[in-house]
Amino acid sequence: MSDKKIKIKSSSKFSYLYVSGKISKSFLKIKESKSHSKFVSVIVPTYYEEELIEKLIDSLTQNLKKYSYEIVVVDDNSKDKTPEIIDRKAKANPNVVALHRYGKKGVFSAQCDGVKVCKGKIIVFMDADFSHPPNKIPKMLEKMKEKKNNSNSGSYDIVVGSRFINGGGIIAPFLRKYPTTMLNYAIKIILGMGMPITDFTGVFHAMKTDIFRKIKFKYDSEWGDFDMELLYRLNKMNCKMAEIPFTYDFRKEGESKQGGIMSILKYGYLYLSKAIKIRFAG
Repeated sequence: MSDKKIKIKSSSKFSYLYVSGKISKSFLKIKESKSHSKFVSVIVPTYYEEELIEKLIDSLTQNLKKYSYEIVVVDDNSKDKTPEIIDRKAKANPNVVALHRYGKKGVFSAQCDGVKVCKGKIIVFMDADFSHPPNKIPKMLEKMKEKKNNSNSGSYDIVVGSRFINGGGIIAPFLRKYPTTMLNYAIKIILGMGMPITDFTGVFHAMKTDIFRKIKFKYDSEWGDFDMELLYRLNKMNCKMAEIPFTYDFRKEGESKQGGIMSILKYGYLYLSKAIKIRFAG
């Protein structure tokens, strides 16, 4: 997905195209799906991902084949072959949804639109570049079925993929690995050491769809900074949260769209200032 924020304004000019199997329909506004006919929906935002998206869909299909699943690819009007590829995959497999968005951009709004159209009881958020390993998703789903602390308190509401617990890690250049690690430690201190989570910027989660739809988000997001607010509000709602380790492989395939040191500094400032707002302004 693009790192650049494009303002989202209310307008009838925004339109969507939904493609899955034999279904192809366009509309101006998304109506929230009431169906839970699938066990899991994987939401994948895309923006210029022609090199990887077909491989990712195939990998997800293999890793999810024992579940009732759907893969919802939300594309922000890419001008490469991404739209063509996801349409072809969606027409060939009704478990794949291609949701095209015209006139709006942004990771967070793409995630939200994906959740609106999805039919899964559980949603999984992940990136399109294989930095989030598809083979970890079944482990997330199995973890969600467990009872917290082996008690009768019910299954987990969210399972977070973490790079910072035992067994997790980051494969990336030093100038990305070290700042990311320090940033997450700082965010945990700001948001509260009582938070049962160690990874606040990974955006690799499995969670109950109905829980996500209840969250009232207060702040706009430029990159993946919505993740901090998501986790903070879930904790405030007393949701049951768990983590499993994963290794983040920085743009293992394809080319990173992020910039250099100035982008890293902007990224750090944005996240820390937003963490302070979330904690002290509510």
